[in-house]
Amino acid sequence: MNKKAGQRHEIEQRVITFLNREQVDFIDKIGKDALFSKGTKLSRSRIISLLVDLIMELDINGEGISSLEELKQRIKERIRPVTPATGAKPTPGKFLHLR
Repeated sequence: MNKKAGQRHEIEQRVITFLNREQVDFIDKIGKDALFSKGTKLSRSRIISLLVDLIMELDINGEGISSLEELKQRIKERIRPVTPATGAKPTPGKFLHLR
């Protein structure tokens, strides 16, 4: 990584993936919602990249994982909804606490 004017410059790699129709529609909806509500263009690749960054921030690794379901469970364990004041689980869409 080269640093210029306080910013990281990374060489990006192209990754080809296969998603089913429901997954593509979901990602497209996020992008369209952002575009129509705030005028911000979020591409499919940027959304997927953000999800990878999130998993990295959660300090998730593949040690001891033998299936995708186990990986999914490990991610769910790291992300759990919590109400800051009481510690109780909130209604969906309120708070998301990363532990």
